[in-house]
Amino acid sequence: MEKKQKNSQQDEKKVKKQPVKKQKQTEEKPVEKKSAVKTKQEVKTTEEKTKPEVKTEKSQPTKSEMPKKKKSGLFKAAMATFAVAAAVALSIFGITELTKVSPEKAVSEITQNGEIRYGKVNELVLSFDKNVSFDKDGDVVWILDGSEVQRGSVKNGDSFVLKHELGSVGLHDVRVEVCDYQNLTAEKRVEVLKPLLIVKASDAVKIYGQKNPVVKYSVSGFVDGDGMDAVSQTVNPVFDADETSGVGEYCIKKDFSDEKYDVTVEGGKLTVLPRPVVAKADAVSKVYDGTADAGSVNLRAEGLINGDVVTLTYATASFADKNVGQKKQITFSQLKLTGEAAKNYSLLNNVKAEGEIVPKTIRLKDVKVNDKVCDGNTNVTFSSLGIFDGIEENDDVQIADIKAHFEDENVGTNKNVIVDSCLLKGKDAQNYRLSMPDGLVANIN
Repeated sequence: MEKKQKNSQQDEKKVKKQPVKKQKQTEEKPVEKKSAVKTKQEVKTTEEKTKPEVKTEKSQPTKSEMPKKKKSGLFKAAMATFAVAAAVALSIFGITELTKVSPEKAVSEITQNGEIRYGKVNELVLSFDKNVSFDKDGDVVWILDGSEVQRGSVKNGDSFVLKHELGSVGLHDVRVEVCDYQNLTAEKRVEVLKPLLIVKASDAVKIYGQKNPVVKYSVSGFVDGDGMDAVSQTVNPVFDADETSGVGEYCIKKDFSDEKYDVTVEGGKLTVLPRPVVAKADAVSKVYDGTADAGSVNLRAEGLINGDVVTLTYATASFADKNVGQKKQITFSQLKLTGEAAKNYSLLNNVKAEGEIVPKTIRLKDVKVNDKVCDGNTNVTFSSLGIFDGIEENDDVQIADIKAHFEDENVGTNKNVIVDSCLLKGKDAQNYRLSMPDGLVANIN
């Protein structure tokens, strides 16, 4: 017995020293497997303790792990954003619940997209206030004025849309039934309007006072095989203007009326432009005054119509220069048309006006003639040629020569001196005319 006990104790020691081998030999697999895993972890821990200390990044998340964590966070945020966006989108379209509901919990109505007209395929839609799920198949039946016009399956979304050409102008009763769901039955009274004729007119331009141009146009929208002959009296577009219509934009007269059709016009704009006129000026003549100012010029506009009263005004009128001359061109600043009808006219760029500047007459004063001893002739000399009376400021004018003579060669007192000619010089001399001095006297001793 002691020998057996010793052997038993030796076996237990072997099991402790060699746990892996003992695991294979024992029949209690769950217990031995748990023991084996624990032993491996202990061995691994022991080995790590015996190794020299080396700094590693094993305790930190690896690069491959880091993106996964960030991606997971971003993914969750994106999914949350998508859920909110989906909820908003569904709310916009009248669906207030994200989950589908049974048909018994929904309410339906018939809606139409825009106006409904005879001769065209129109669209009516059965819409629900919730996101309905039909678990079983069934019929969607559209009834127009008591007669079935369309039948389809609830499994087909197109079945909830009626595309149909309603038969006549006026009011029609539309009803739609969905399977056996009485709560989804909807009714609507629909008004069918006359067919619409669309007149597409071209734009045009004319000058104020001209007759209206003929409107160029095309017509579309006929039904029942009709053509222009069916509405020739109705569709005859003309511009809403005449010869007296002022500058601006005008449309087509919208007074169309037809028993069968409604009529609308697209385009057809008439633009009335200003009528060109020419400015004319009365003859202008002024005496030289040292400036290019033309003074007051009487202007008038030629080419006015319809009894319009238009006045030409300006700020300044100027000759090309200040010098004496004929047919000198005059230019105007701020030239414009005024009056109630002025907007209907425009001045041509080649506005012309001409005038003349005549010389200014000046006189000499303080001229002094020398006395002389009788020499048998009438020659005269001057002690002073005098000064000018009437020269414009800063003008350059001088006496070039004066020719004069005594009335006779005989001795006498205060004998008359007659001036024959007087010549001027200087850059402004051409702008003056000298009046010959009179009353000059001198003695012949």
